[in-house]
Amino acid sequence: MKKTVFLFLLLAVGISLHAEDNVVMKFDFGNVSSKNVIDEVSGITAKMMGSAKVETMGTYNVMELGASSGYLDMTADAGTKLAGLTNFSISCYYFVADAADITANGNFLWAFSTSTACTSSAGSYHAYRVNAQRVASSTNGYSNEAGFEQGSASAKGRWVHVCYTQLGKTGRLYIDGKQVASLTTMPTLATLFSTSPKYCWLGRAPFSGDAYLAKTKIYDFCLYDKALTLTAIKAKAALTQDLDFQYRYGTPGNFAKLQTAIETAEANLAAYKASGKYAQAAIDDYEDVITYSRYLLDEGKVSQPFIDQQVAALTAAKTAVTTSSGFVFSVENLDGTYDTQRGFRHPGGLHTQADFDRIKRQIAEKNSKVLQAYNILKSAEYAQSTTATYPVETIVRGGGVGENYMNACRGAAIAYQNALRWKIEDNKACAKHAVDVLMQWAKTTKAIGGDSNYALAAGLYGYQFAQAAELVRDYEGWKADDFRTFQRWMLDVWYPSAIGFLRGRNGTWENAGRWWQAPGHYWSNWGLCNALCVISIGVLCDDVNIYNQGMSYIKYDQVGTYKNPRTAVPIQNDGLTEFWGNLIVTTTDWDQETGAYGKVGQMNESGRDTGHSAMALGLAVDIAQQGWNQGDDLFSYMDHRLAAGIEYVAAQTQSVQGLPWTNYIYGSSGYYYTDSRCWTMTEPALGAQMRPYWATVIGHYEGVKGVKMPFSEISLKNMGIDGGGLGGTSGGYDHLGYSVLMHTQDGVAERDKAPVELIAKMEVNGKDIMHNELGMLTNTFATTPLANRGVAKGTVITLSPTLPEGVEDTGKWQWESGETTRQLTVVADASHIYRVHYISAAGTESEQSYAIAVVGDGQPTTLLPTITYNGTTTGKTEIEVEYGQGVTLSLLAMGGYGEFEWENGAKTSSTTLRGITRDRQITGCFINQAGRRNYVTFTLKAKPATPIDTAVESVGQASQHRASDAIYDLSGRRIKAAHPGQVYVSNGKKIRR
Repeated sequence: MKKTVFLFLLLAVGISLHAEDNVVMKFDFGNVSSKNVIDEVSGITAKMMGSAKVETMGTYNVMELGASSGYLDMTADAGTKLAGLTNFSISCYYFVADAADITANGNFLWAFSTSTACTSSAGSYHAYRVNAQRVASSTNGYSNEAGFEQGSASAKGRWVHVCYTQLGKTGRLYIDGKQVASLTTMPTLATLFSTSPKYCWLGRAPFSGDAYLAKTKIYDFCLYDKALTLTAIKAKAALTQDLDFQYRYGTPGNFAKLQTAIETAEANLAAYKASGKYAQAAIDDYEDVITYSRYLLDEGKVSQPFIDQQVAALTAAKTAVTTSSGFVFSVENLDGTYDTQRGFRHPGGLHTQADFDRIKRQIAEKNSKVLQAYNILKSAEYAQSTTATYPVETIVRGGGVGENYMNACRGAAIAYQNALRWKIEDNKACAKHAVDVLMQWAKTTKAIGGDSNYALAAGLYGYQFAQAAELVRDYEGWKADDFRTFQRWMLDVWYPSAIGFLRGRNGTWENAGRWWQAPGHYWSNWGLCNALCVISIGVLCDDVNIYNQGMSYIKYDQVGTYKNPRTAVPIQNDGLTEFWGNLIVTTTDWDQETGAYGKVGQMNESGRDTGHSAMALGLAVDIAQQGWNQGDDLFSYMDHRLAAGIEYVAAQTQSVQGLPWTNYIYGSSGYYYTDSRCWTMTEPALGAQMRPYWATVIGHYEGVKGVKMPFSEISLKNMGIDGGGLGGTSGGYDHLGYSVLMHTQDGVAERDKAPVELIAKMEVNGKDIMHNELGMLTNTFATTPLANRGVAKGTVITLSPTLPEGVEDTGKWQWESGETTRQLTVVADASHIYRVHYISAAGTESEQSYAIAVVGDGQPTTLLPTITYNGTTTGKTEIEVEYGQGVTLSLLAMGGYGEFEWENGAKTSSTTLRGITRDRQITGCFINQAGRRNYVTFTLKAKPATPIDTAVESVGQASQHRASDAIYDLSGRRIKAAHPGQVYVSNGKKIRR
């Protein structure tokens, strides 16, 4: 069989033999004595530490770092060389073995540091790590780091060239001759190091405890006293081709080991095929690796490291097969469609059509209060159809750098206020502008960032964008495809951030590394705004699973520590603070409380300050209003607990003396409540604080239920006619406002004609359940994503709304599905909101909803597929692969928590196929929190095997040369066996050596 030798020339137009003239330090491992590596350019003698050693790889000497803690100590002399430079470049070649694990912290290729153990605020360093392909410099620890990255882990199983250049403060990172990232604010070396770095290493991190760069080869580490040009960098990067060739073909190895491994694998393969209990795709992987291994054996030319690599690939492929025993890959919901008919009321966010009908009537009847509020809306800056918005690609809140979240505050306010005008006055210009603003943001914003405060941005502006969209969802000018695009934006950008916070609390749910847990770390406003965001997205996107998930944080104790009544004194915030039982930490009978069912309720933030306690209350009121509009009465939940909290905060902001108080311990900064550093609050905070929601409170309790709220009445009077979206700070945008306009009722309702507070009851599998939802109720950090996703499809459920004791049943029940019985038995084949209406003896209508989430029946998750091949990652699902080469297929799920499955039995976000020898298809699946399966199918096309030939074409010429022709790199180093007297340079001409 004809053989082709892959010979590569380092030839590029415009590069001279003097490209190395500016080299200051060069470790090419050509001069080694025992553990010492001598740099003939700088005269520095470096020392190999641990398992590091120099080995021959064809015509090259390379340093192998070993399997554990090997590295090269370039000594403090190398630091002197670096620190004295104005502009500089670092160039290096490296090869990470396929079997190397580079996922852990660390894995630095080079590091120049003033400390062996830099911390968050101490230690100056310049370094590069391969697990993110990131270069960084810091004057004082990693919290003060300036850096940038390619963003993904380095390629493995092939040689890579990395070059970092810095000209002034502009740093550029090049991988394999291509610029992949840059930053114009990198500190200069003079700024970076007040003294020369003493600890200069290849393969070791400047942080104690970080992983060494194991199972990696390094060649030709160079430091230059200038910023290399792109042309020079490309020329250097071309050497990776010959390094790969020498790694593979430099010195033929012993094939006996490979032959034995192939024979064993072929026997295994036959047995696996015959058994019928393994995943077919895993068997196909194994067969491909065997086929390629047999090809290499027949070829008889590869090196020992390459043989060892292939033997390891056979072992890994076998393990993948055996691991897949019994695995069945499901293709349920493969079409990806979603039925949006789920029983939600629309509009059904903070406002319903009934609200707008009432407002229109009130305006027509010249209700003075409503007219004033309406005029405030019409004249508001953000309610105009010409007000511009400025969307950003990443919304940043917190961290002090690049914060731009006020753009999102204002954008949501513009959309909401224009939507209100459309619904009230049929102003189509406002409707169009609301939609235009929403779509501008949906087409621009890709992420939410900052420090931990990103979670406040996610919760606050996520719920507000969703509420605005809910109001204009039926505007005829909003194209159906565009509306679906907006829904997908809410699901892909906002939902993952909000539910991520609720489930993980930024890593503080279980205080990592400590024996105690502190799940109550965050103040209530954090959880409340994110739960409100999730609930709002559930309604907007017609997803019962998401709706129930958000409600679960409000209605249930996700931790399991809540006790009612509380007996511990002081009260401890030992649970999630948005749950009604922890939000209103205790309720108390109080002589001064003549309404609100006779109680007041101290709240989680009542001892903090009135600003935050008032903010939290407003978010809680919006959550209750959202639930009420869907048929779920959170205002009366837990024996009217929210009403007690409302009156308490109203009294606080009026500086009422003598409020009942029980000492309360808040575990700030993640400390458990027994820690002495926690904050013990001994009295309520008092002081004026006005937020725009008091008319919502009065409108519901007095206008709908006929329950007087005396302190809230004063708060409403003090507030006056409210607007929304005011000022230059975030506090003016925490609530959408316009509560007087939207919730002013026609006087105080008669208490005996108030809606009956129905009691939710269900019967499932012979058991009575006293709540109104099933599925997605357990969402803690400690719970696996599979837990309690929903009820099984086909579950029989009897819905039994019940009247309070002593209330006569009029028999006037009406389900929205048409039935007129009180009880309704359903077969849960799909997630759905079931809603019943009841007419009392007083002629008043009540309603009760039941939210049933069926496992697997939720909105699909957007998947972003990538293929990594030869160190390059693309967002494709189809690729052509050289015969025998491997690829890594990956899925990025935009929906947050979930699990992955691949057709070959792999259960991680990526799967690696180790040797493609034929055309293949393989499907990956992500199972989201609702249990919905989402799929991507990859197509792999194998190029025919290319045998080794005896010809090679020169760069710059069309002529061919014999295998004995000499090929040299730019420094004159011989790469291949020489044809006497010939060497090729940049212009492709031959010159005498």
